[in-house]
Amino acid sequence: HETIVHNYTIGHLHNRDKDGFHWHQRSEPAYMLQGQCTITVGKEPHLCKPGDLIVVHSGEIHSFLTHGECDIYVCTFDPQLLYRFLPEIKFIQSYISAEALQKAGIAEEITALFGEIEQEQAKQDTCYDMIAQADIIRMYSLLVRHFERETLPDNKSLAKFSEFQAALQYITENYTENITLKSIADQLNYNPSYVSKLFVTYTGVNFKNY
Repeated sequence: HETIVHNYTIGHLHNRDKDGFHWHQRSEPAYMLQGQCTITVGKEPHLCKPGDLIVVHSGEIHSFLTHGECDIYVCTFDPQLLYRFLPEIKFIQSYISAEALQKAGIAEEITALFGEIEQEQAKQDTCYDMIAQADIIRMYSLLVRHFERETLPDNKSLAKFSEFQAALQYITENYTENITLKSIADQLNYNPSYVSKLFVTYTGVNFKNY
């Protein structure tokens, strides 16, 4: 569950000593500054070092597990920022190594963009919000140019994920009631076995455990 206050946020993650798997509607690029961290996107863990970048798209299950002292830039933003420019979302590779960013010639610029977004949010000078959002759009555009994900796994189907979000929304709005798999399926006009498969696909656990 998330409470959205602004179009974007940026901050530093220093310590996460448990695999806190979660998801949210926002996109979340995370850039390693110091230390090591295992960042899992979907079911794929990535051991990240300084200079590596992880891109978590809207709705992807993920977790951070730091190994000792860490400093990680974490930016979240509403994908609606991109829709005025793109008819449909373009997906970026989940893990981009420091070496790959250097080879693409954008490592220094990506670092600078994270820094400027943080600075604009902190100072809040005139038009700071516009500048920060423009930086996010530029960062995303550079990453799509060099690291667009050509194919998506079946479980990342946008249509299926929209159905999964509808099921989660129903739970969020009715969590005080006696919710069953059948009650969700009836509300959304889906087959209960199909809803069950959606939960396993996107969370890795069955409906009851969720």
